[in-house]
Amino acid sequence: MASTGVAAPLTDAYLRDTTGVAAALDVDARVGLTSAEAAGRLARFGPNEVTPEPPPTLWAVSRGQLANPMNIMLLIVAVASFAIGQFATGIVVGLLVVFNVVMGTKQEMKAQASVDALAQLQVPVARVRRDGQVAEVPAAELVPGDIVLVEAGDLVPADGRLLNSATLEVQEAALTGESAPVPKDSAPIAGTEVALGDRTNMAFQNTQVTRGSAQFVVTATGAGTQMGRIADMVTATKRSKSPLQRELDGMTKVFGFLAWGAVAIIGIIGLLRGQNGATLALLCISTAIASIPTGLPTFVQTMLSSGA
Repeated sequence: MASTGVAAPLTDAYLRDTTGVAAALDVDARVGLTSAEAAGRLARFGPNEVTPEPPPTLWAVSRGQLANPMNIMLLIVAVASFAIGQFATGIVVGLLVVFNVVMGTKQEMKAQASVDALAQLQVPVARVRRDGQVAEVPAAELVPGDIVLVEAGDLVPADGRLLNSATLEVQEAALTGESAPVPKDSAPIAGTEVALGDRTNMAFQNTQVTRGSAQFVVTATGAGTQMGRIADMVTATKRSKSPLQRELDGMTKVFGFLAWGAVAIIGIIGLLRGQNGATLALLCISTAIASIPTGLPTFVQTMLSSGA
């Protein structure tokens, strides 16, 4: 068989009958692909893997923590302390900033590791029919046209059109949000545009078979699967702050306004009264430190990472 006529992904497979899908994918469902044909399609379509988003570097995370408005205010206080010769105060405030950055970075990296661990949840091997025999192959080597066999307890390794099934039910909550397992069968679906949750003759990657068994022909792999499309959308989405982070940024501005406002008032009154400059500067710095909740950045980051 030649693979030149195979198109992937086959987006309208749910509208075709099983014979039409097998013909479009140039495969005999009773025999499956040959090893040579599978190798050729793998070279053409690539592995059945979703390319992960590059994780942030430790330096990038640390830089983001340092740019926290609360830490910036503390840095200003530390610099002012050194400028007037209050080295002990400057060192203490500097250590607070370092503590906030280190703890915040550690918590964010832990949260990222948890997300990465979830991303690694994939089917290691799949049972396929190749060269007329059922064999186990790495799921990453599945290609459009492969005949895959699944049964209760299996995770679906790629998107595919059901060829036959026996009391098949699939849990698709991760994809569609439907909490109850969905009954599946191989009957064609009438219509032109059918919602994802209503494509009952399709099996989707990373959904779980809860009952029965089935055979399906792979119609899409890797980034062409529904899960792959979701991953692409997530990768392409510009990261933004959560509502809680935006609220905290607003609260930080309020703290800053009050703190520096109090410092300005104390400084002006002190100058009018002719107080010693060094003593007045130390009083202003003490007021600023007392007005800023120094542990807030670390507390917030810990809370967010625990939620993640």
